[in-house]
Amino acid sequence: MKRPLVVHVERLREGKTETLEEQIDPSLLDIADEELACNEPVRLSAEVYLVDTWLIVKMSLTATVVLPCSFCNEPFILPITIEEQLHEEPLENIKGGLFDLLPLVREALLLAIPFYPQCGTTLCLNRGKIEKFLKKSEEQELK
Repeated sequence: MKRPLVVHVERLREGKTETLEEQIDPSLLDIADEELACNEPVRLSAEVYLVDTWLIVKMSLTATVVLPCSFCNEPFILPITIEEQLHEEPLENIKGGLFDLLPLVREALLLAIPFYPQCGTTLCLNRGKIEKFLKKSEEQELK
């Protein structure tokens, strides 16, 4: 299987830049589990170049993931957009002159997911239906 995001470091010598425009099959990212799925291709735009002894990756990506709301537990689609994220890798860490961007894409996607995702923009859409079942604080009960 061809891995579309392998960069050949030697091709970047003498100030050259490699530009990547890819649609990545989500199965290559290995992020699907019981509560999180990425079912549509991830769109990646990246520039890769060398600066002294560093490989620089500037990437932007868009994706959609399906995950449960942290409040009502209903699954919802969360669009993720990452603009111009930079990654620096020392050339001494790159073995064989090949650098795979897939782990960077996977990490960026996972880090972009909020710790408490909710099905509304900032609040759960079902909050009104569920709040009546929640325990009220003592201060609210006194009112």
